Amino acid sequence: MLPVHVSHRDLLWSPANTGPLAVRSQVVTIHDLAVVEHPEWFAPAFARWYAWLWPRLSRRVAAVLTVSGFSRERIMERFGLPSERVRVVPNGVDPSRFFPQGDTSVASVRRRLGLAAPYVLMVASRDPRKNLGRVLRAWGRVHEVDPDVELVIAGAAHRVFQEVEAGELPFVRHLGYVQDSDLPALYTGAEVFVYPSLYEGFGLPVLEAMACGVPVVTSPTGPMPEVAGDAAVLVDPYDPDAIADGILRLLGSAEERAVLDARGWSGLAGSPGRRPPASFETHWMSLERVETLRGDTSSTGGCDIMRVGVIGAGYVGLVAAVGLAAAGDETAVAEADPAKLAALREGRVPFFEPGLQEWFEATRSRMTFAATVGALPACDVVIVAVGTPSGPSGQTDLSQVRRAVQDLAAAARPGTVLAMKSTVPPGTGLELVRAYLEPAGRGLRYVSNPEFLREGKAVYDWLQPDRVVVGAADPEAGERMAELYHHLGAPLLMTDITSAEMVQYASNALLATKISFINEIANVCELVGARIDDVARGVGMDPRLGSHFLQASIGYGGSCFPNDTRALDFAAALNGYAFELLAAVIEVNRRQRIRVVQRLHQALGGLAGRRVAVLGLSFKPGTDDTRESPGVEIARMLAGAGAVVRAYDPVARLSGDAEEVLGSGGERLATLEDAVAGAQAVVVATEWQEFREADWAALRGVMQSPWVVFDGRNCLDGEMLDSLGFTYLAVWRRAGKRMQFTVATPT
Repeated sequence: MLPVHVSHRDLLWSPANTGPLAVRSQVVTIHDLAVVEHPEWFAPAFARWYAWLWPRLSRRVAAVLTVSGFSRERIMERFGLPSERVRVVPNGVDPSRFFPQGDTSVASVRRRLGLAAPYVLMVASRDPRKNLGRVLRAWGRVHEVDPDVELVIAGAAHRVFQEVEAGELPFVRHLGYVQDSDLPALYTGAEVFVYPSLYEGFGLPVLEAMACGVPVVTSPTGPMPEVAGDAAVLVDPYDPDAIADGILRLLGSAEERAVLDARGWSGLAGSPGRRPPASFETHWMSLERVETLRGDTSSTGGCDIMRVGVIGAGYVGLVAAVGLAAAGDETAVAEADPAKLAALREGRVPFFEPGLQEWFEATRSRMTFAATVGALPACDVVIVAVGTPSGPSGQTDLSQVRRAVQDLAAAARPGTVLAMKSTVPPGTGLELVRAYLEPAGRGLRYVSNPEFLREGKAVYDWLQPDRVVVGAADPEAGERMAELYHHLGAPLLMTDITSAEMVQYASNALLATKISFINEIANVCELVGARIDDVARGVGMDPRLGSHFLQASIGYGGSCFPNDTRALDFAAALNGYAFELLAAVIEVNRRQRIRVVQRLHQALGGLAGRRVAVLGLSFKPGTDDTRESPGVEIARMLAGAGAVVRAYDPVARLSGDAEEVLGSGGERLATLEDAVAGAQAVVVATEWQEFREADWAALRGVMQSPWVVFDGRNCLDGEMLDSLGFTYLAVWRRAGKRMQFTVATPT
């Protein structure tokens, strides 16, 4: 089934609220163009976003569904769309169901909301088009004529309600948000419904009032005559006196109110255009096929959806492929691993990344999969996202990158943009162009497009990037990449290829430096008796430094920081420079693991034969990736020292069997309790929430003396563990009672 988005919010956000989903959807719904035609009514950033977004919809979508003939005409005129591409799906209410019942009766609701007097009802919000200010001015005159009637306003708070709250408008009552179940009774209990909106796409509240038999005062603007017909009094929304006259006219004539009640009910019941369709999907099925509406996208006059290929379906490649497919691009993925490829074709993400499986399922219909680069269809852009591991010396293994580029040079259509997302040493891009692309003579254009996704938060980072970096020698290729990401609204840095490559390395090297620095400070704190938590917090309060990556721990892991720091150090040495600071960062990180083993050796009086539980094998929470994992390295060192190692992690994927990965005798258990049972010491190597929330009193009951807990992530409550009788060790954070840390705010 094709995606149908039924409001402007759905247009921008997925059902799971994970971020922008449908900027290039095949079908969208636009209720009205108020934000484009009256940007002064909205927040500037909001208005700018829609001013950029909506004109592009006319080129990118197969069809637009809207809610009224008025909106249809405005959309066709504004965007130059042919009539067959804009269809009306009326908003509406079913009068047979929209009525008070049960404990939501009129009497019950009026009693609960404190509505004793007769009232005129208005639905309003912060939106200036609801015209609340003029209604309040009109009501001053109505109150003079009929002081026994109140004006009741339902909806979000508005700045003008400050006068109501202050008691300056005692004849007006603001109810705030009203539950949907109470709305029918609230409408039914009103004498008159007033809704002189300045701009509407449809005016659903008017229909709701009509369904409840309430006479309506509204404006003749937009679709309101179409919606209300002869069942309402139409007034000039810009004239408070005209609004007051309309209200007083109905309050003073029970006979006219009864006539309008009958017209409203009969009009609703008899007009399919005022009733909701059975479903938007049913309505869409009556349209022509998308291919017919969209036309031939290979021509310059068709929809400018891009065809994107992605080589490599790992943590970076698959997130990129799914994100671009979600934005409406036609995405093809080449994956050489048969097991991964089979999983993708079956609809399964072959690794753990929060939110990615659900996103993949929602976009899978716009994705295809291939086993080789040569099997990819013709693409506008091909993203290379294959692995680039580093060896012990730090030299990056570029074999997968070279193979992918070589295959593309032979198979890609002329003019294709090759975007390198794999992390490669500075200078690699120019080398690849000289070695493969130029000799191919096919006009392929190379772009460096480094990735900044965090494992465990990759979906969020794709949808909410803090920057997009594009390095290109060809301006047109750079602009094509900028257009590919424009819908994300992130700051864009356009630079040369080598500088873009260096941005990736410099960013990760600086973050790794902060981690190693705070770990060195923690080690000094241990010697002098300071508390690293408070020290790090105090340092992080300096806006020049910030608090990110100042968490003392057993060090960084994963595929990025270790690889990138070693690779940058090697690249510097290869070019004749000794990067001593970075070498120190790498060495500090290596020593942090060793310090854990040293301190456990001291606490247990040796390690041979001691039973130690290692909690956490993934390198950080939110991922199953165990590459360069501190937990795995510590488990191997403990096993090498003769300890009996039992490990647990809720999702980690090991690269082999447990003994092969964790060391001689190493075993992975299925539950936290099983791993801890019989242990004399526990190492928390990954800060999974499960470990933070564990029943440590119960866990102590299944452990053995001396009940040591090494908190490698400083994530546990040391005071609580100390009170339970554990020997609590951390990096460096003492378990004893701490002083209250306070921040004084100047007055």
